[in-house]
Amino acid sequence: MSERSERAMDTAAQRTRPTEDGLPACTLRITVPAARALASRLPEKVSAAAYEFITGALLENPRRVGKLLLLPPYEGTRSARRGTYRTLYEIDEENHEVIVTAIDHRADAHRSR
Repeated sequence: MSERSERAMDTAAQRTRPTEDGLPACTLRITVPAARALASRLPEKVSAAAYEFITGALLENPRRVGKLLLLPPYEGTRSARRGTYRTLYEIDEENHEVIVTAIDHRADAHRSR
C-alpha cells in the first residue's frame, strides 16, 4: 500500500483538534467517497493540499472557512474552496463533528449527488 493510500485510510480514524477559545474540540470524520478522492482520484498535489486544509484550517474553525449551501440537495452542507477544488462538509453541532462528504473540482462539486 502506498504512503498516499495509508494516509487516506488513516483519515477514516477520527481525529480531534483542541480549540483555544474554550469551545469543545471538533472531531473529524471523512466519508468513504471523500477518502477515496484523497487516496486515488485527485492528483497527488491536490490531495496533499486538501488533506492539509482538512486537518488544519477546516478542523480549527469550520464555520469560518466555508459557506453554507441553502438549496436542495445540499441544505445544511457547507462548501470551502481551495484553488480549483471544493471540499463539501457538514457540521454536527450535537456531537461536535466535522464530516467531510466530498472533495471535487469546482465544476463538478455541486452536481447532483
